[in-house]
Amino acid sequence: LSGDRFQSCLREIRKLADDVEDEKKGIRIRKDDWQKLHVHIASYNNFPTAAGLASWLLALLVLVIFTLAKLMNVKEDCGKLSSIARQGSGSACRSMYGGFVKWTMGKDACGSDSIAVQLASESHWNDLVII
Repeated sequence: LSGDRFQSCLREIRKLADDVEDEKKGIRIRKDDWQKLHVHIASYNNFPTAAGLASWLLALLVLVIFTLAKLMNVKEDCGKLSSIARQGSGSACRSMYGGFVKWTMGKDACGSDSIAVQLASESHWNDLVII
């Protein structure tokens, strides 16, 4: 995943950010402050590189988008977040959900309505496993 595509995703999440306030912890971050704050993400992987399963990178991208959305108090649903993940990597939009997921093409020329839709939850097939 290129740095440019990740930065694009980060810009989109920042646009959706909202105020965060926790009086007990003494935290108050205004919506506009998210544009000025730097984010440092450290990730460690113990999965073999070049094992033919590039999906770990997509899952990492989605984890970062989902986590930043929570941190920045983003009120959007997973559908909107999946459109942001898609900007980083097309297949990443499907990783916003567990279970059986469909990537819809959408009709908008800019691709903003190309999102993932969960068809069946991760608990739908309880006995399905990957070995």
